[in-house]
Amino acid sequence: MNSDADQFPDTLDNLILINEGSLRRPGCLPVGLKSLLLDNLLDFDRPLWPGILPPRLESLKLGRSFNQPIPRGALPATIKELSFGVNFNQPLDINNLPPSLTNLSLAYSSFNHALSNLPTNLTHLALGADYNQPIDCLPPLLEMLRLSSRSPSFKPNATFPQLKVLLFTGINPDVLANVTSIAFPSLVNLKIHGIIEQPNVETGPPLDLGHLPSTLKSLLVITKRTFTSLPNSIDTLTLGHFTRGDPITIVRGLPHSLTALNIFSYIHQIDIEALPSSLRSLEFTHSTREVNDLATLVSKLPESVVSLKLSGQPYYLLKITNNLFFKYSQNLQSTGFIDLPTLQAYIQYVNTQQQQQQQQQE
Repeated sequence: MNSDADQFPDTLDNLILINEGSLRRPGCLPVGLKSLLLDNLLDFDRPLWPGILPPRLESLKLGRSFNQPIPRGALPATIKELSFGVNFNQPLDINNLPPSLTNLSLAYSSFNHALSNLPTNLTHLALGADYNQPIDCLPPLLEMLRLSSRSPSFKPNATFPQLKVLLFTGINPDVLANVTSIAFPSLVNLKIHGIIEQPNVETGPPLDLGHLPSTLKSLLVITKRTFTSLPNSIDTLTLGHFTRGDPITIVRGLPHSLTALNIFSYIHQIDIEALPSSLRSLEFTHSTREVNDLATLVSKLPESVVSLKLSGQPYYLLKITNNLFFKYSQNLQSTGFIDLPTLQAYIQYVNTQQQQQQQQQE
């Protein structure tokens, strides 16, 4: 809206501003507004004085240039979700954050101030790559923490009793020593989106992840490294690397608790004996394995596996018997029963087509 910016219907509850005129004085925005997105105001960097934002606002997203101190009372007491942009680096605590806040995102900001006194209702917190303050005394109800720093610092003996989801966007491997049952006694989902290697080192030594919390159920690791051990409690494991063709190696002795295994950018042969009898779902994405390996895999799946998605194929397979599958996808013409010999022939045909396309592109 690029007219007079202060003429909005009172019933409006969701607004994306591309003109900052409505933010220059109180009373310009509709009082019933619940969601306000300012990330399209790329150059907006004016103070948010009390009264400028509508009193019932629940969600606020600020743009990349905003880097103003937040005065007490500037944010309505009803705000639940708050997100800051790249330049923001101002102190935040219970003095300027509303008590109703449950989701605070600083994931892409320059924020680097101590967080020792946040609203107690906060359940989701995301910190950016510049954040290097020791992490401690987070709100007691916090369930999800995202850390983008390569070397996030945890205070000694710090505990996070309610945290269920921990996400690293890319870390030095030494950081993982802090992720234990003592520090994270309720953790169920750990996502490690990259292990940072030393300069001029392509792949570091194998990772020992056996010390991770015993409550862990889902683990995602993006790395070229191999593993010496994995947690015995996980039921879902995702392994891979962002660059297609870069190998990872599946370890022997996968946990017997494992029911779902997802692999992408995987080029090594799978040892069928390494798949536990508990496994029910197996998925490959962007694999560069040989055609015959896939065909062999299909024929020698453990009896426990009932759901399979093959590398690069736009469908899933549901195993009916050892020789009969139900193939389903969004394309109804490709959905139906298929026996093992036909499936293997189809895999060879599709992969041949893909290889020819790649050769033509090269």
